[in-house]
Parts: sequence; C-alpha cells; structure tokens
Amino acid sequence: MKEELIRVEYGRFQNDDNTYHFEISCSRGECIGVYVDDHLTSGTAYLNIFKGACHLTSGKAFSCGRRVGRQTFERWILQNSMIVDKHRFTSGALTVRDFLVALGKTVDRSQLRCVIQRLEGPEAASMMRQMELDLPMERSLAELSLLDYYRLCIFRVWLWKTELLVMDRLTEVLRQKDMEKLMQCVQQLLEYGAAVILLNLDETFMFRSSDRIDVVKNRQTCYHLYPEEYGEKLYKILGWEGHGSVEKQTGPCSGGDVVLRVSGLTFSGAAPLDLQISGGEIAFLRDENYSTAMQLLPGWDGIYPRRAGGPDRYGDRHRDRAAGPLQRCAV
Repeated sequence: MKEELIRVEYGRFQNDDNTYHFEISCSRGECIGVYVDDHLTSGTAYLNIFKGACHLTSGKAFSCGRRVGRQTFERWILQNSMIVDKHRFTSGALTVRDFLVALGKTVDRSQLRCVIQRLEGPEAASMMRQMELDLPMERSLAELSLLDYYRLCIFRVWLWKTELLVMDRLTEVLRQKDMEKLMQCVQQLLEYGAAVILLNLDETFMFRSSDRIDVVKNRQTCYHLYPEEYGEKLYKILGWEGHGSVEKQTGPCSGGDVVLRVSGLTFSGAAPLDLQISGGEIAFLRDENYSTAMQLLPGWDGIYPRRAGGPDRYGDRHRDRAAGPLQRCAV
C-alpha cells in the first residue's frame, strides 16, 4: 500500500467570499486528475489551496498519515508542494541556474547550500540526462523551448525533493507529442516517491495519465473515479449523455459562400499556407512549431501587409486590394 501524503475529509474551504467543499487525497507515486466543471471558480479555488490563498475552515486534515490542524496542513502544503502552470516565466535576465536555485523556495542558507550541492552532484547530472535536458547552467531562461522549459520545471521539483507537484492545464500550451515527453519526466518523479495532481480540462489526457479522477461539480468534490469508471460514467456525471455516440463530421460544410481564401501565404521557417473557409464553417488550424500562429495572428488585425501569396477573396462583396481582407476579420 502506498504511503499517504495528504488527505482532507469533508473539507470546507474559503476562497475570497466563496465557499467550496473539497475532498483531497493523494499518496506517493500516485497521479491524481482533478476535473472541474468551471475552472474560473472551482478550478481557481482548488489551485489556490496550493498557493496559500484558499483556506481550510473545517473538516479533517491528515499529513503523512497523521491528523493535523488546519494551520499545520496549510504549512505542509506551502513547504512541500510546487505548482507548474501554463504561464511561463520569461525573464531574459535569468539563467537556468537562477531558475533552479534562486527561484526554487524560500529557505535558509544551509538548505540552499544542500540544494546547490545536489545540483552539482552526479545524481542531478544523471536525472537531467534521463529527462533529456542538455542545458548549460548559464543559458538564458528565455532561450529555452517550451518543452525544455517545462522539463526544467519538473527537474526543479526533483532537485528540491518536493513531495507534491500540481500541474495546471499544460495541455493548453504544449502539443500532444511534447506533452507525452513531459509526462515521461513526471513518471520519473512518481518513481522517486512524489505525488502529482493534474488540473486539466482535457478528459482524454486525464484518462491516459491519472490513477484516479476526482470530479468537482457545483463547487464540491462529488465523485472519485478509478480507471474502470472513466469514459461514459464521467460524461454522464458532467451531463454529457451520449458523448461517445456523437458522430463527428469532417470536411467542409455545404451551402455557405466562401468568406476567406488564402493561398501560398509564407512565413519564415514554415511551409506555404493554403486556407479556405466558408460561411457556417469553423476552421481548425494546428500549429506544430508554436511560431506560425504568432506570425499569422497579427494579420487578422491588419498589422502586416500582403506577402508572397496571400488572401485573394473575402466573399463576393468585400474586396480591398490595398489593405487585404484579413483586416476585416475579428480576433
């Protein structure tokens, strides 16, 4: 049986002026998914527990198998957990070493000295190789790819011997194959005895990654689902009856006039883009290198002029050869 890290029974939490009823439990080596029906309310409050901003006001709290008071529970959370979320730290003045050491935790000098010694030791070098982190310590943090940045976040959790990692909606910023690589790093944390809590709105990712899914609905934890209960039971709980039987339609919708046609639009380091969208359609653009969307988005607001190739039609009623039709799109 795995050693329990934290548990809250009948927990009543206060976040600003709102009350939430959460039941929380996780053990070493366990990856727990938390699926919320509203991330702006329940999701934010759940995450704020690990930031020290959402406070336990009643209920039973346990830490490492022992019953503890509310203040002891909150102190344990702040001292033994780290959050990795979709908001990247992008300061160009900081190096990899700064991020790992100076921005880890607030500790005394002796503890910081131990972390530095651990970073410079052979075990850290081995762990970085396992996580495919081939990074000079003096490299600027802003130069890292998204995947390397988040790998570094996971490595920092290991470096500081953090017992609980909370990951918040990383599938919104990492493409699927990079998320899979990141979860391999997370698996190494689990093997070292850490616990992981995943806050995410992608149920497919949750099914694949979690040992258990806790469902938060109407500001309270209402179900604990295990792998054999994933899928249709979760959809039914969330009110998505018939989710699995919905027939997906691909290809263009019929009957709508062409609203926008783009052919041969080129960007640095990307293949030429061809795109056509008609009335009644939703176009899905998948950016496999993270950079094309950043170059394309300003065009919807008319920031750049027409380049090689480019849009040639905005329906039959709108033509503006000087400005280009992308200026008429809403972002």
